[in-house]
Amino acid sequence: MWDRQTLGHQETVIGRVKASGAPVGGSGEHDRPDLRRMDERAHVRLVHPEANGGARLLRRGYSYADDLLGPYVTHTSSGVYAVPPGVVEGGFWGEGLLG
Repeated sequence: MWDRQTLGHQETVIGRVKASGAPVGGSGEHDRPDLRRMDERAHVRLVHPEANGGARLLRRGYSYADDLLGPYVTHTSSGVYAVPPGVVEGGFWGEGLLG
């Protein structure tokens, strides 16, 4: 279904120019995204730190329920993870989570 969509629609859904990887309205892959130029449900806009209270993560799970990508993804599994904070001297691994 994704491959049958127009290039313009694919770029709107993702928030990036397919040929260059640039954010919509930008010219290079690493340009700072101008979120105002993107659809309010574009993937890049929804996961950007400015839309998430400044949270910056390298990778995170993401619900596509309210995203334009919804019709193109199929949920096949899920997971719940706990990542304990680092260990302080004299402490033990998981203390911040279990202590």
